[in-house]
Amino acid sequence: MATAISLLCSAAIACTVPAILPASTAPSYSTPPIATEAPAVSEDFTVLEQEMLDLINDARETAGLPPAQANDALHEMAQVRAQEIMVSFSHERPNGTKVDLMREVGITPQNYCAENILSGTDVSTPQSMMNCFMNSEPHRAWILSEEVNAVGVAIVQNEYGQFYAVQSFGCF
Repeated sequence: MATAISLLCSAAIACTVPAILPASTAPSYSTPPIATEAPAVSEDFTVLEQEMLDLINDARETAGLPPAQANDALHEMAQVRAQEIMVSFSHERPNGTKVDLMREVGITPQNYCAENILSGTDVSTPQSMMNCFMNSEPHRAWILSEEVNAVGVAIVQNEYGQFYAVQSFGCF
């Protein structure tokens, strides 16, 4: 198994290392351990979240749509989901209770539309994250949805420097 992992890692960087190396000369890579709970966020990303919200509304304006208003309940939901996707990158909550989370933050299923989630790198910016969302048809569709009139945004960073973003969309 160790040899297969070594070969896989080597193949991933084939532009600088031969694809097949003897195990004794293959580069050693350490990968972060799988998190069982979200690491603490060390920074306040409010400014980046506002920039993301502004970019959402710039895209909506360009498409001839009204702006999506910042919504406290959707923002709170996005914050919770951002912590969760650092543990398990999925639209499914780790415990599978999205409706319970909505109720906890004051959102009804009738008000909730969708979420966009993104895992980036240590060089992620609101603009680069937004470019990823806009270059993906399903994500772009929610940003430009006529149903959406409210949004909550969360941007967090884990202990390895990787950024995660959540856009929670609703209609109120």
